Amino acid sequence: MAEYKFFDTPRYQDAEWHATRSWAPHIEQVEHRLRLELARGYVRYLCGFYPIKTVLDVGCGDGGLISLLAKDLPHIKFIGYDLAPANVGHGKKRLKNFPNATTSLQNFRDAEISADLVIVTEVLEHLVDPHEFLEIINADWLVASSPLNEHYDTDYKETPLHLWGWDFEGYKKIFNDSKKWVVWFSGLYQHGGSPLETANYTGTIFIVARRQE
Repeated sequence: MAEYKFFDTPRYQDAEWHATRSWAPHIEQVEHRLRLELARGYVRYLCGFYPIKTVLDVGCGDGGLISLLAKDLPHIKFIGYDLAPANVGHGKKRLKNFPNATTSLQNFRDAEISADLVIVTEVLEHLVDPHEFLEIINADWLVASSPLNEHYDTDYKETPLHLWGWDFEGYKKIFNDSKKWVVWFSGLYQHGGSPLETANYTGTIFIVARRQE
């Protein structure tokens, strides 16, 4: 069971840095599309069985996942937040034909993180304090993912984009240790040929969590 904090202070994590980031079209990239499709499946399942009316995607990028879900579930309102203006600009174009979906430029620390279901895929590893962030989310359901087994020395020595890394049990622990969430489902997916236990940036951890009663 492991959690790695790579840095004591943020690097490349503030709004000023994101203002210069280029557009990230993850839905068109094979390695990201699989992750988005898995998140899509979890959200569709939950929306099919529970009274969910609003879904918020925190760190939505260019709205790729929201566009898939808005098409699947036209009766549900989808909202996306992202820190990068380039992503938000492309997201507005991508979502222009979906009346049930919007995206906006938001600093996550200042925004209200509230919906029936909140999505935080590939987000927690970027945050100064992911443990604290989990406590301020106001939702009944949470769908989260992060890369598996990242290490600073091999993954981000030159460009340290992520502040945190986890193995599978370590990622589950931050939800189980929270005051707000109970892990309802946890799983892994992998692309590439490495054994899963040694997967390095070729695996992703998924969590579906439910708010404690």
